[in-house]
Amino acid sequence: MEPNKQLPYPFLRNCAEILFNYTGDIPFHLYLKQEFKKNPAWGGRDRKNYRSYCYLFWRIAKPSDRDNIENIIQWLRSAEISTKELNEINPLTGGTDKPKLNTSTIDLKLNDEFWDGYPALSKSLQLANSKTTIPWNDWYRQEAPVWIKVVSIANFQSVISKINALGLQPVSMIPEIGAIALPGQSNINSLEQEGSIIIQDLSSQKSMVLYPWIESNILNNDSGMSMVWDACCGAGGKSLSLRINYPRLDIQCSDIRQGILDNCIDRFSKTGLEIPFVFKHNLANSANKKTKFKIVLADIPCSGSGTWRRNPEEKWFFDSSHWESMVETQFSMVNNAALSVADGGYLVVCTCSIFARENETLIERLLNHFNSQHSENNVELMATWNVLDQQFIGGWENNADYIFRTILKKTTI
Repeated sequence: MEPNKQLPYPFLRNCAEILFNYTGDIPFHLYLKQEFKKNPAWGGRDRKNYRSYCYLFWRIAKPSDRDNIENIIQWLRSAEISTKELNEINPLTGGTDKPKLNTSTIDLKLNDEFWDGYPALSKSLQLANSKTTIPWNDWYRQEAPVWIKVVSIANFQSVISKINALGLQPVSMIPEIGAIALPGQSNINSLEQEGSIIIQDLSSQKSMVLYPWIESNILNNDSGMSMVWDACCGAGGKSLSLRINYPRLDIQCSDIRQGILDNCIDRFSKTGLEIPFVFKHNLANSANKKTKFKIVLADIPCSGSGTWRRNPEEKWFFDSSHWESMVETQFSMVNNAALSVADGGYLVVCTCSIFARENETLIERLLNHFNSQHSENNVELMATWNVLDQQFIGGWENNADYIFRTILKKTTI
């Protein structure tokens, strides 16, 4: 990012207009692409600066700074901070100092509270519980790295060599699970296309390490009966990790959207991994009535707040009214997922949310629901559910998103 004093007023004006005119209807990175296409005269350096200053604004500014275009211009004029300084607070590199901000013209202090100035994000939402103090502000204001997972651990060093050949250097590596972090905005499309890696945040990778909570004989499919249902699979990222981690599992994937199921099949095909059985299913409407599964994975749609570091504009456009209806849909989904678990099987619930209502409160509601059904002698629901594990995975300490995962075991009474 170039120093502000070298940037002309037309640049600041254009940048301010981009920020002011954005409505949150599509992800901001796609909106930027549209703006770049409209303005072909903007060169590579211009585009880099527009991207850097816009994302800096989303991460550090307050809603009042976006009241009008002139306010945004003044904010940008005062934001003499570099991407390097932001990365100095990265826990993986040992940095702890906060960035130095020039406040000569406008107050750029980071919010003392994660919620300051955001009416929809009142503290009544409650953050999910955690065993450690989570520095939301420090996490949110730092650009996320690009995490990848090597499809074959045996090829880990070969992939590192290919990464170096692209002129890139890993930020961090966890060889035992095949995880590599690269600088933000790294272009590794060639590696993804050849099938040697998948792009997947570290939190998602770690969330699919299911031993020791789930017995090794099930994960290794020693009985030949370990059927897994990824009940809202999206593009299949977590199923890909499951296939890599536990290649003998019999995996089935479903989603409500055919297009994204096609994408899931394509991703598996590129890697050369065995493609799971794929079918359309709306988990919010019904359980799987044909089959009971040893493991049901419900990676349910949520606020996405645990990924806001990668998409910081989403914090600005959080719609609390839409979220209220989403929470009810989430309950229907986890309830139907639970009804599809075989006796002695497991339910794995994941969200990329920091809010209690989408995490432990949701699970408490599910368990209370089943307990109430027991009292009514509903034979179909007569089972005990034990919470084996419940925790945040990834997060600040790992330079990753926040995923909240709960693993429950079902035992029929």
